[in-house]
Parts: sequence; structure tokens; C-alpha cells
Amino acid sequence: MNLALLLAGAAALLSLIAYGRDMLGLYRARKRRALELNTRMSLVALASLVAVAILGAVFLTTGSLQSHVGALAFLVAFGWLTGLVLANLYKIVPFLTWLETYGPVMGRVPTPRVQDLVDERRALKWFVLFFAGSWAATLMLLVDEAPGFRVAVAVVTLATLGLGEELIRARRLADVSEPLRLPTGAVVPHLLVSRN
Repeated sequence: MNLALLLAGAAALLSLIAYGRDMLGLYRARKRRALELNTRMSLVALASLVAVAILGAVFLTTGSLQSHVGALAFLVAFGWLTGLVLANLYKIVPFLTWLETYGPVMGRVPTPRVQDLVDERRALKWFVLFFAGSWAATLMLLVDEAPGFRVAVAVVTLATLGLGEELIRARRLADVSEPLRLPTGAVVPHLLVSRN
């Protein structure tokens, strides 16, 4: 076994443990007890990163890392990074939409909460499909099952499109109840470009 690779793996594992400890501290210190969907899904994405570290350590010690590096790279790219980006976009897009639409009239008329721009129950289904698909695709790569991998990637693609639709709905204020949707002075934002 290559000593440099072993040391790099140990350093990566220690970094992951330190990162996890910091994240745990942030979650314990939070003011809001109930976690919003974007935070819960960020935790699921972080679980994918932990799985990469564990699997990487196992493959490294068994000498099979080279034959499984593609599966680990897929899980890093989709299970962790893409999952984390989608989870954060699910909070960022509604927040920026809220600022753009209701910021100018805040304090003068009743406005919805940021959470009112999304439907967490509906979006949860897409997140579950996304993460299940990315984990299944990783498993298919590990067992070298190309048709199963294609099906799992199709599930990931479908879930990503579903989450994209949720973000469009937030930009279109589709889930905001009618009395609060467009108070006097508020304007529906452009789909892709901010008015500000």
C-alpha cells in the first residue's frame, strides 16, 4: 500500500471528522428547533460524504480503491455536492424571491413568510427520489451493473427536474395563498432575472 496515499486518506478522514464536529455544533446551537427541509436535505447530502469517506477507507485497506473510484466520484458529485446545492437552492431561491417581491412593501402590508413560497411536503418526495437514485446509481457502479445504473440516473434526472419545477413555482409565487400573494405594490418577479 502506498504510504502517501494512506497519509492523504487519514488526513481527509480527520478533516471530515473535524468538519462533522463543527456542523454538529452549529446544529446544536441553532435557535429554531424544527429543521426546515433544506437543512434536513443538507444533512442527507453530508451523509453521502460520510459514506464516501467510509467506503474509501474500506476500499483503500482492501486494495480495491482503483476499481471503485468511479462509484466514489459519482457519490461525491451527486450524493454530496449536487444534493447539497439542490438543498441550498431550495432555501436561497425562495428567500431571494421573497426579498425581491415583498421587501419593498414589508411593513406596509401583510406579507407571507419565506416558507409560504414553497410546499415542503411535495418537494420532500423529489429529494427522496434524488438521494435514493444517487445511492442506487452508486451501488450499480460498485457491482458493475450498467442497465441498473442507467435506470438510477434516470431517477436522479427526473427528481432534479421535479426540484427545478419547485424552484420555478417559488419564483412564480404559485404556492402563496391568494390574500398574501400580491399585495399592493408587490410585483411578480421575472423567472430567471432579478428586477433589482
